[in-house]
Amino acid sequence: MLRHRTNTIKIDYLTGYDILYILSYVIFLTIAILNTSMFSKYSYRFSNYMYIVSIFLLVTRELLYSKSSVRSLIAIGIGLIITILAVYFAHAALFSMTVILAVTSGNTNFKKILTTALVTTIILTAIIILASLTGGILNYVYIQGDRVRQTLGFRYVLCLPTYMFNVAAIVCYLKKEKIRVSTLVLLLVLSSIVYILTKSRLTFYTTVFIILYTAFYKMRSRMTQSTNKISKRGILFVPIYIIFCVLSIYMTITYNPHITWQRELNKILGGRLSIGKLSLSLYGISLFGNPNIEWVGQGFDINGNRPQSPVITYVDNLYFSILQRYGIITLAVIIIILTIAMYKCYKINDRLLMAILITLAVHGLIDGLIQQLQYNSFIHVMYFLCFSPKLMDTTIKNYRQNLNTL
Repeated sequence: MLRHRTNTIKIDYLTGYDILYILSYVIFLTIAILNTSMFSKYSYRFSNYMYIVSIFLLVTRELLYSKSSVRSLIAIGIGLIITILAVYFAHAALFSMTVILAVTSGNTNFKKILTTALVTTIILTAIIILASLTGGILNYVYIQGDRVRQTLGFRYVLCLPTYMFNVAAIVCYLKKEKIRVSTLVLLLVLSSIVYILTKSRLTFYTTVFIILYTAFYKMRSRMTQSTNKISKRGILFVPIYIIFCVLSIYMTITYNPHITWQRELNKILGGRLSIGKLSLSLYGISLFGNPNIEWVGQGFDINGNRPQSPVITYVDNLYFSILQRYGIITLAVIIIILTIAMYKCYKINDRLLMAILITLAVHGLIDGLIQQLQYNSFIHVMYFLCFSPKLMDTTIKNYRQNLNTL
């Protein structure tokens, strides 16, 4: 008698522990994303109240379903220290919420977290774009050099491209080698449309790199039947955040417009070196951050008004902006955590994830937005790598087994 083998997929149902975290996360994402749009004049007034609700849900979650290990408690302790420093010295509620949500995400399946971020981001950005195209909110169009750029309802032209990068990275990582060619094409088309409308070149390049690398990853898996493990040379990429951090700070501090190659590099980076140098002369560097920094950028304020000053001082660089806003100690802790995350990623042999984290390190050279959780969902993954590596490794193995049954 022949027995037919049937493949089953284990469905991970949401527990009360997961639901409370996801509700808290969705509340944060909704307010944070709306605050980056022209809806901010309405949403901003409720921000602190909604953040309190979000924190209340997290506290309730821990009281009712506490699963915290010693490692998790250490992570929460580090997170609280960074939060206190950020709030007390830099008055940074949004950055603090990013830290709180990251360090309390332990024991929640990181795939569910990424899926929640993906769905919420797509829905809200679609609403904002549609509202701007139908006249509900402002779609500001301006000329910068030889580029005609549209904000598409956002307060800053880089907001939508950065959300697009995050969406593409999440989709590619969740699907991995099982991603459909049609999905890759769709991501490429959407990224191209965003680029045509916003003319955000460097962000577009990093997004396209992730899409093409995922296509290569998929093709390599099919041709060689390999597990796409990281080669031994991958260890060389572990200190990439340290290297780029030191390089960014050094190049900004020593920038001299009279040196030809530095002037050309500054041009390639969209003036980031000269702007960073100016910001350094205005606000300096401190151990614990500077709450009095008033950067002037090319975006709109929460009331939808353009800055009156013709001088741009906003530092669009992850490493230097954290250094100036939150101080040397906070930057050092963050870089150490990122480096540990890179090493853990190398150890669990997740080639695609390491490519994404490397791309984020490069992306940080030209975009400071990815320090915020609404723009960069992989902050969660970095936390899991550092403080829940066994849980993440088990989740990845189970996920691959489920994919193989499809």
